[in-house]
Parts: sequence; structure tokens; C-alpha cells
Amino acid sequence: MGSTVLTGAYIGPTIGMVVSGLLTDYCGWAYVFYVHGLAGVVWFCFWAFLAYERPSVHPTISADERTLIETRQGEAALIYEHDKVPWIAIFTSLPVYALVICNFARSFVYYMLLTNQPSYLYFLEFTIAENGLYSSLPYAVMALFCIFSGMVADFMMSRPRFTHTFVRKLFTSVGYGAEAVFFFALALTEDRYLAVVFLTLGVGLSGIAIAGWQINHLDLAPRYAGILVAITMTFGTLAGVFNPLIVAAMTREQTLANWHNVFWLTGCVMTGAAIFYLVFGSGDRQTWATPKPPPQQVISKGDPLAAKPYGVFSAQYSRPHSVKEETKADKPETVDSTSDDMEDPSEVDSTEFNGNAPEYNTATTKRRKSGTSRERRET
Repeated sequence: MGSTVLTGAYIGPTIGMVVSGLLTDYCGWAYVFYVHGLAGVVWFCFWAFLAYERPSVHPTISADERTLIETRQGEAALIYEHDKVPWIAIFTSLPVYALVICNFARSFVYYMLLTNQPSYLYFLEFTIAENGLYSSLPYAVMALFCIFSGMVADFMMSRPRFTHTFVRKLFTSVGYGAEAVFFFALALTEDRYLAVVFLTLGVGLSGIAIAGWQINHLDLAPRYAGILVAITMTFGTLAGVFNPLIVAAMTREQTLANWHNVFWLTGCVMTGAAIFYLVFGSGDRQTWATPKPPPQQVISKGDPLAAKPYGVFSAQYSRPHSVKEETKADKPETVDSTSDDMEDPSEVDSTEFNGNAPEYNTATTKRRKSGTSRERRET
């Protein structure tokens, strides 16, 4: 499900690139901002009225759906009153830094394509309409691989022979490795149509890595997955800040050799991220990801069977009874309820218990012992 949800980040550019190219070619560049701005307003309306922090606070969720979600969440659905985020453990965790590096590399390519791919295709002398179409192809292929890789990863993890760590590392290395190979190939080609093919396959196959590192936040710490995503996205956004500056400096002169240098650099970034994740990545839940439950306060100590009325019953029925005792009288002896020797348990005051130990006070204990001795003499 996670991979399917994340495909929205790549279906958006697929549609947006095509629409932007058509609007620019037939209506003018200003309409690109009008249409995308209106789409953002519509999305915000849906988000404001439909999104809630937890299923338990959603006003229209069904009971079955809420039970299903919270059952799948498991321990992460529990809310502790004094839950503290383990910031030090998070920022000293190597698996978290592996996610940071992967997000930086992913954003490096993502923002490079968003800001510079139209310029590169324009340099290859494609029209504006063709530019929008060819720019959207990599994201369309990537969305398909996102869905496909998610299903395959779930199938593999349902088998005991494959661990979460193995699956996450496999999909990340294959996705990033394939993208690096095609960027290196892109740096060696001069044919513009072959360049589009390499660019489409390289970016498209990187969608396999979505079932690797990008879902890995939930593996490491389900309770703090949102915090981990925020941290990794922060470093990923830094790539979006520096990448356009770097590419602009490298392609100040629009030559094919300069663009090839950009692709060499991109391939090296993806290769480095794949290697770092292979070494330090993990699919296991971290020890700091499960908060310690609050300590339970001990109210009292003692034998629970020694408290009333269990103490009375255990004293009466602990004596062995013989057949002669049961047949001695024709009918059972009637006990006067008004006798001073017997005491109604309902009339016992709660103040007879002292402290935390379930004990009787001295007066009540003596009366019960004298009554028991009298009954034994009579029998």
C-alpha cells in the first residue's frame, strides 16, 4: 500500500508535464500557473476536510475500517501520556543516515529533471509539445514500477526465507543501480531519441527503489515514521536547493559535453547512495523505536486469599469432616442469628483493615476464634 500511495508523487509530474507543454504551446505560459494554482487549491480543500491525525479521531470512519487500521498498526497505535521522541538515538542511528543519503540522491535526480530536463530536451531541438510529452515519460514508467515493486516486495516478505533487510536492500540497490547505469549510458550517447530512451528507462527503473528505502521508515520505527520522513525530506530538499545551482554552473555554455558531465555526476551520486545503503541500511525495528511503558504502581502486598471473606471460608472448610460427624444428628443444628458469637460479614467496617496488608483488627479476630472453639467443644 505504501508504494501505491507514493506513486502520486510521480503521477503528478506525468500529468503536469504534458499539460504544461500543451498550455504553453497553445494558450501561453501564464496559463500554466493558473491551472496548477487552481489544482493546489482544490487539493487543499480535500485535505482540510478529509485528513485526520489518527483513525480514532476521524468522525466518519467505520468501526470495521478503524479496527483494521489499528490492528495493522499494532503497538504503534498505542498512545502513551509521556511519550518522548528519542532524538539522540535517531540522530546517532546509521540506518537513519542511510535513509538520509538515499533521499538526498533521489531528490538530486528528481529536482534535476524537474528544473533542467525541459532545457536539455530543448537543447536536443524538440518542440515544446514534444518536450512536455517526453518529459512526462520517465515519471509514467516510474509510477508503474512503483506499484509493481510494492506487490513483489510484499510477496517476498510474506515468505520466511526473505528478511525485511534483504528485501529493502535488494530493491534499493536494483533501482538505484539501474538508474546509475542508464545515466552513465546517457553520458555516452549523442542520439537524441536514444537519449530519451535511456532517460526514460533510468528514471523509470528507479521506481523499484520505492519498495526499498522509501518504505523503510516504517520498518525502522513505525511510531516515529513521520518524524523520520520529515528528517530525510529536509536533507532531500537541500539537494533541490543546490542541484539547480550546480547544473546551471556546469551548463553555462550549452554544449553536449557539459550535459554529459551532469549525467556523469548524477550517476555517481546514485551509485554512492546505493553502496551506502547496502552497507548501513536495515529493515529491522530499532531498539529505540519502542517506548518503554510507564511503570505500574504497586498498591498493596499480601496474600489475596487471606482477606475477607476468603479467610472465614478457608478456616471453616479446612477441617477434615468424617462420616460420623455428618450423621451424628438427625438434622443440622440451627444457629441463632442473634448470637453474639457470630458476626454478620456485611457489618464489618472497612476500618478493620490496617495499612496495606489485608488483616483484621485484634478484637474481631479474638471473637471469631472463641466462637470457633465453642463449636468444636459442642461437637
